[in-house]
Amino acid sequence: MEIPEINAIDNTLQLYNERWSHYGNQHVRALLRRNTCCEPCIYSKAHRLLFDQKEKSTAPGELLSAEVRCLFAESFTKKKYLRLVIFKDSYTKFRYGCLVREKSEAKDKLREMLQHTKTLGHPIKEILSDNGDEFDNQEMREILSNAGVIQTLTTLYTP
Repeated sequence: MEIPEINAIDNTLQLYNERWSHYGNQHVRALLRRNTCCEPCIYSKAHRLLFDQKEKSTAPGELLSAEVRCLFAESFTKKKYLRLVIFKDSYTKFRYGCLVREKSEAKDKLREMLQHTKTLGHPIKEILSDNGDEFDNQEMREILSNAGVIQTLTTLYTP
């Protein structure tokens, strides 16, 4: 950032004062004398780096996203929780969804889905899911390694 000389006119001092949100022209003049910005100014201009961009898939079955969503169904006798296991192909945008009562049933639905896609002639190469317990456990790793599928885990609540 280019900082004007110390003999700047009052308008320039006022402009920097407004931009930097400081208390007065004396503070801005002192910063200009030191030829620097204050620490809060530096941190306010900091931002999060971009996420790594994956290459787009070029064929069905190359990359599959998996997620478990919680649905709430109310009945007259008691409240029931249902979960929706969703598998989405990145290339075709085809979604394979199943209702389950427990998150632990996601592994059975994964087996079914892997068999179904293999029957269709589009074996899965990589599966992308969050770090939830339903996908990040030993049973899931065994199912995926036996099928020759690479598992990639993402941070929770990130794209």
